Amino acid sequence: EEKYEDYKTSAEEKYHVSNRVSIYIGSLEETQKLEVLKVSDVEFMIVNEEDNQDKLASWLEVPGEGTFVVDLKAGEYIVDNERAHVLVRVPYPELTNVKIDYKNVDKILFKHRIMNKSYRVGEELARQQLSEAEVLFRKEFLSNQTFFLNARKSAGKTIETLIRQLNPEIPELTVDVEFY
Repeated sequence: EEKYEDYKTSAEEKYHVSNRVSIYIGSLEETQKLEVLKVSDVEFMIVNEEDNQDKLASWLEVPGEGTFVVDLKAGEYIVDNERAHVLVRVPYPELTNVKIDYKNVDKILFKHRIMNKSYRVGEELARQQLSEAEVLFRKEFLSNQTFFLNARKSAGKTIETLIRQLNPEIPELTVDVEFY
């Protein structure tokens, strides 16, 4: 029995068969910015007649949006082929591309008591309101913890799904996503 066990152990060492996998993440590293969440909001910008020297009243409904993205080029990708494991470390999602949807800005009220002012005065007031709305959108999107948490959760799921799609032949693949 001892001889049998020795031969068996020797044969196992010499002719051991194992399945080796090679995990592919190449195209993921080439993607610069991954959009993970689009957010939108509406601001009502109200200026009453008594709020300005030109005695103009202007009420605007201003829709806006922003996009949270993850910079995949700045990420670290640690691939362990032996254990079929990928660790991805990427920066936290950041807010980009905050903009006003100018096509859908709605003029709720715009009036002037005397109506002898030039269009320039009204246009300046509207531009000022739109500029203030854009600042409010940025503040709201950055200060809303729910947006940030949803962007992070979406980024993790999206990156994991992309890696799994690039490696369909490895069903036991483990993917961990960390943010720094």
